[in-house]
Amino acid sequence: MKQRLLATLVFLCTFFVQQSTKAQTLGPGDIAFIGYDFGTVDGFSFIALKPLPAGETIYFSEQGWTATGWATNTETHLRWVIPSTVPCGTIISIIETGPDSFTVTGTSGVTIALNSNFNLSAGDQILAYQSTSGVAPANPIFIAGVHGDYNNTNYDPVTTWNASNEAGTAESIVPTGLTNGVNCISLFPAPGPESANNKYTGTLTGTAAALRASINTAANWAHNGSNTLG
Repeated sequence: MKQRLLATLVFLCTFFVQQSTKAQTLGPGDIAFIGYDFGTVDGFSFIALKPLPAGETIYFSEQGWTATGWATNTETHLRWVIPSTVPCGTIISIIETGPDSFTVTGTSGVTIALNSNFNLSAGDQILAYQSTSGVAPANPIFIAGVHGDYNNTNYDPVTTWNASNEAGTAESIVPTGLTNGVNCISLFPAPGPESANNKYTGTLTGTAAALRASINTAANWAHNGSNTLG
């Protein structure tokens, strides 16, 4: 995934909503992650499963989630203010090409909102959320998540995310309001192991509901420990 993902796909989208030029709250599963790398170059990509209105703000963070809120560490939160309406089916790619410097494909308007030194390591995760009170709120509205950590000593067999996160910067429980396999994904259910380069390889045609289910199924992803999967 370390090369740019292009939004050149044939996509049948049958899920449309009325759009507004004013901010509106997105819901769980309105985007879905389809690529995730935490190797030499860090980055991720996702697909819009509904039209995303101009002016809407989505945050992306590697900071883990706990039963009581954000993990007690200082990790990066990115802010994406959508510059123009993003059609359903569009793929967005955000790749770190230098320290806190990002190449963004499919859109613009991505900036660091909180903390520098973006670094996906030891699996880690990216959580996508919205907020009514700015970055890192106490009660984020999570809309998607991709989890790359596998730790057999801190593993929840039901969610396949971590069982807890007290201090680990690479760990997270499943975010509040999301369900693994429905609107977020843990890439490495037991017995693992983790792999640095990960790409969804299933279909990109169908309804939003069908794509959401397929994308959030771990068996539909390819993994490579050394080489990007494109």
